[in-house]
Amino acid sequence: MEPMPYAGDPIAGEWVQFPLGNGSQAKAWLVASKDSSNRWLFVFHEWWGLNDHIRAEGARLAGLLDSTNVLCLDMYNGKTSSDRNGAAALMGALDKERSDAIISGAATYAGAKARVVTLGWCMGGALSLQASLSLGEQGVGCVIYYGMPELDAKKLAGLHAPVLGIFATEDEWINPDVVDRFTTAMQKAGKTFTVESYKADHAFANPSNPHHDAKATREANAKALAFIADSLGITKTVVRK
Repeated sequence: MEPMPYAGDPIAGEWVQFPLGNGSQAKAWLVASKDSSNRWLFVFHEWWGLNDHIRAEGARLAGLLDSTNVLCLDMYNGKTSSDRNGAAALMGALDKERSDAIISGAATYAGAKARVVTLGWCMGGALSLQASLSLGEQGVGCVIYYGMPELDAKKLAGLHAPVLGIFATEDEWINPDVVDRFTTAMQKAGKTFTVESYKADHAFANPSNPHHDAKATREANAKALAFIADSLGITKTVVRK
């Protein structure tokens, strides 16, 4: 469903830029930790682009995680869309070379000592897993919200981060069969992963979705928050509720 307009509070954070290896630049929305920290959460947007809703989700997570820098990556170079045709065109124009360059540039921006968890929804869920694959040992956790997972066990063999996959049983695209194939591939690759499935439809955790499922979202977000905190070594006593 096409997203509803954002009507929330002003969003904490600021725009930053970082260079890519090909000489171009990438943008991101940064909600920086108040103290010096090597904990990072890379957030990947849906096919709509890095809109206000995703920036607000990044700010929400930053407010819940102690000493963690949240970097919401702009994969579309400032472009967004609120209709399906426009979003499909933007997603189709994102080639792997630029996507890989943005992820690599973000890792350089975070620094060699950064410990990174990745998280994304829909298209961003797929990018979250691909980013964790490319981050190697810097990747300490990966959250996928109903994104197309990597199904090749040989490619998954290089994954360092444990994975939390959050899926919807009524999803016609990332359907239970896809989830089963992902489970098989992860088992074959010998990787650490958890799958949580909710009786909901695709994009159920998007508050701008007219079919947003508030109950399933609360449960899924609580699982994701606990997973991120554990992956980054944040004790439960310093995770602000």
